[in-house]
This record gives sequence, structure tokens and C-alpha cells, in this order.
Amino acid sequence: MKRRYLTAAGMMVCLCLLGGCGQQNVDFIMDEEEQAENPFEREEGELETTVMGTISHGVLWGDNSTYCLTYEGGEMEIPYFMQGSGIARNCGFLVFLDGIPQPYKVKGTDTGYRYMHLFELEENKDENHIIQFMPVTGKEGEKLSVCITSITNPEFMPDMKDSFSYGHSHKAMEAVYPILFQAAAGQDQKLTEKANEINREAIRNLTQEEMETDQDFIKKLSEETGAEITNLDKDVQTRLYVSEQSMLLKETADLSGKETIHIKYIIMGHPGAEYKTVFYLNHEPLTYNGKDSFLSVLKSGQADVIEFDLNAAELENTTFYAVSVPCNSADYPDDVLMMNKSNSVLFYRGGE
Repeated sequence: MKRRYLTAAGMMVCLCLLGGCGQQNVDFIMDEEEQAENPFEREEGELETTVMGTISHGVLWGDNSTYCLTYEGGEMEIPYFMQGSGIARNCGFLVFLDGIPQPYKVKGTDTGYRYMHLFELEENKDENHIIQFMPVTGKEGEKLSVCITSITNPEFMPDMKDSFSYGHSHKAMEAVYPILFQAAAGQDQKLTEKANEINREAIRNLTQEEMETDQDFIKKLSEETGAEITNLDKDVQTRLYVSEQSMLLKETADLSGKETIHIKYIIMGHPGAEYKTVFYLNHEPLTYNGKDSFLSVLKSGQADVIEFDLNAAELENTTFYAVSVPCNSADYPDDVLMMNKSNSVLFYRGGE
């Protein structure tokens, strides 16, 4: 089990790893200080916290004591539970297979194949669903990983009048499981194309290059957060820039007068770790030359840099973010390779 605590401002994440088999749990906590009319008048030690919501989700293993999923051909089914309270009851789920976006459906619903399905959970009540999909990749004999990621309140967008950030919305938490392929993936290419119908080929001029890093570069990245980066042999750092502005704290980008908007994404850290990065518009993966995920093999002293332009013509009131999913966590059993989601960014037009 994994538990994360987030302040209401979404600025700090404290991670505590506990024993468990993939079930994930996250608490959203608001300091009383953030609600106080004048927090500076409080005596030391009086500060309290309020839990704004919790979410947990994971595979229903049943009699499976191996804690490894098995694909035997045809459509795969994963029995899955989810529980939410407070602000986390409204949630959506993304699925990645070997870091590749996986369209799926929920058994018993008429929503068909999508990259994200939305749920309105009952307060503190376990809900069981069956996730169904045709794997997008996988050969007989391979053992890959499936990453099932919850996104809190995914339909929320700042209106730039009363709200200017996503706050607790769009926070992500992943659960990762191994899948042993006893048969080759039977993915129907037409199915993937149909799931991508909503998506536009919005990306232009994509490049992906390795860049040497030095202490000045690391110091500059550290200054963006105010926290020193010290352990890149074990940690993974990512940065998203929109029009050269860091999106670590900023969550909006004004498109006024722009035909394109430039995106830069940096991932670096744990040598040998393999990550696939997916870029999303309104929870739909973007594609470039038929690819919807971009592999980075991390190396010591280097950063992987992905840059591209986005066609801004249809981006007004659009949510954009990046997700990097580890693909070879099993190679590093003593380390914790985490999924990384950037802040969500609102594209809007404020001066037109």
C-alpha cells in the first residue's frame, strides 16, 4: 500500500511506502492554516488538518496467490476495486501497458473502448468493476507491466474567472502489476484507430535528444522548486515547459495571438530506468508519426529532452499534461521507480 499526503495548494507531496500487493491509497489533506482567516494569529501547536478526500484502488486477486496477471489470448479482463471519499469520489482511470496508452472498456457499461472512463464513487464504499481490453503489445513468453492510474476530478478546468489552477484536481496515483503473456497480443489495429478518433495529429516537428548535464544545469532545476536535487542515481526528475516557462508551479498558458505553442519535456535520473512518456489533450493521448508514447532510457550525466510544437488553432479551453511510466521496474527490485505526471496545464485565450 502506498499513501500520499498533499497540501491543498498541491505544492508538497510526502510519500510513505508500506507493505502490500499493489493496492494504492491516497489522502488529500488541507491544513487548517489554509482555511483560517488569519493563520498568523494561531498559537504554535494549534495547527490542525482536515482530510478532504481519499481514494484507493487495486486488483481483486481472488484465489491468485502469485500476484501476477496472466494473458491467455482474446480480450483480457482484470477484476478491479476502487473506493473514494470526499473530493476523490469523482475520478477517472488511465491504463498503460508497457508504458503505452491502452484503450479499455468497463464490463457491463455501454461506453465502449476509451482511454479514460469516469466514475462517481459512493462515499467510502468499495465498488468492483471489470476492466476489459485487447492488449496493444505483448509477445508470448513476455512479462510486461500494466499501470492503472487514477486521476482525481478529471473533468475540472479552471475558468480563469473564479479559478486559476487545478488545485487538488488532476492528481494522479498509480497501481502497477506484472502481466505474463501466455499468448501473443491480439490487438486489432482498427480498434486502436477508432479509440483515437477524437485525437488530432496536433504535434509538429517533434525531436528527441540526449543532453549532457552538469552542476549548473542541476542547480537551475533545483532552483525551480527550492529543493536541492541530490540523488539522481535513484530518483527520477521530470520537467515540463510551455513556451519556455516551467509548469512546476504555473498551470495556465495564454494562446492569444499564437498559431503554435512550443513544448519541452525533460526526464532524467536513475541510470538504466526505461520510461515511456505520453502527452495528453483532454485525457486523450497525442500521436506523432503513428506513435503515442516516447521511450527514454535514462543514463548517468544525461537528460532526455523531447520537444515539439502544438497546433494552437483548436486548443482553447484544453487541458494538457504529460505522463511518464516506468517499463522495467522489475529490473530494480530494491528501488522505487514511480510514474510521473506533470501538472495539468490549461490552454486558454485571454487577450482575444
